[in-house]
Formats: sequence, structure tokens, C-alpha cells
Amino acid sequence: MSMDFESDFSLQMADEASLEQCIRIISEVSDTLLDKLFNRIDIKKAMLLVSQNGSDIFNCDNIYLVKARADGQIAAMLFAYKVLDDNLPLILRSMLNKERFNLLKKVMLSGYKGSFYINTVYVNEKYQGQGLGSLLMELAKEAARDCQCKDIFLHCYADNSKALGMYEKYDFKVHDSISYEALPSFKHEKGYILRLELL
Repeated sequence: MSMDFESDFSLQMADEASLEQCIRIISEVSDTLLDKLFNRIDIKKAMLLVSQNGSDIFNCDNIYLVKARADGQIAAMLFAYKVLDDNLPLILRSMLNKERFNLLKKVMLSGYKGSFYINTVYVNEKYQGQGLGSLLMELAKEAARDCQCKDIFLHCYADNSKALGMYEKYDFKVHDSISYEALPSFKHEKGYILRLELL
């Protein structure tokens, strides 16, 4: 089934009404990483609390939504932001031991100060293959340039060949690797930090 973006979808920023659903998607895409890092803490509630307390990461201005016009559902989502000195919210820092905090910091702030970080790329299964992933990548590049960033970083699990293939198609290269040894029984052993240099 062929889709026409203008007639089938709308692009908008997240708002307070959609924030809980966005947080569920972020948690789902992390594939239990956040749940494992935060152990017994309800990560969805913690992220909602952080977003409501004026975080420069977890806020609606950093979440782009593609909604299906037919039913208003989120068809695709991009959660991305410019990396500041140390913009992990204090409340998150207080919930983790040093080893887990350093792992979270490496995953979420893997770029360098002044770079752009893609935290979450999501395309609903129903809409995959319709060009929405490409749209999100172009949107990320545009947002990064608007922030005067020279590169874009993101995290991807080493065993997610489908996602790695997509990112390679957009010229992302492996910049660093991450071991998840600090998270016993986590289903992924290793992740990559990928980097795209903007021209």
C-alpha cells in the first residue's frame, strides 16, 4: 500500500497530551535497557517526572512525531537533542550507582559537547517501508544543522543488524562500543555508538 505523506501523515512536536505515549515508545525502543539500568524503579514514571521538572533532554521540544491522519496514532517518532556539558537530569543521577550512571551517560550522551544525539528512532510496524525512517533521518540532520552541530551520534545494539544496516545506509560509522557487563541478565552483550559527520 502506497502512502502520500501530505495526505496521510502530519509532522508535529510532542505535547503534554502525547508525552506519556512517547515515554512508552522510548522505553520500548530501549529494549529493557532503561528498566535494567534503573532496576526496581518504574522508569516510565521517572521519565515523566523528569520531563515535568524542566529537563533540557526529556521535554516535548526534543520529540518529533509523525502522526497518521486516519487515526491520529503515532506512526513514527524521533527523540533527539544537542549534547550540553552534562545534561543528564540530577534526579536520574541520584537513582543510579556510579557504574550504572557511567553506562547511562555513555549511552545517552555519547557524543561530545556540541554534537547532536539521536536518542530514539521509532517507526510503527504498520508504517515500516513507507519512507518514514528516511524522513526521521533527514529531520535529525536538519535539526542538528539548526543547532550548529557538526556531527550526529546514536546508540544501537550490536546484534540489531536491521537497524545497523539502516544507519550504515545513512553513512553512520561505528565510533565506539559499549559493554553491558554491569547489567546481569541483559539480553544484549554489546552496543555501538555510531557517528555521522555532517558536511
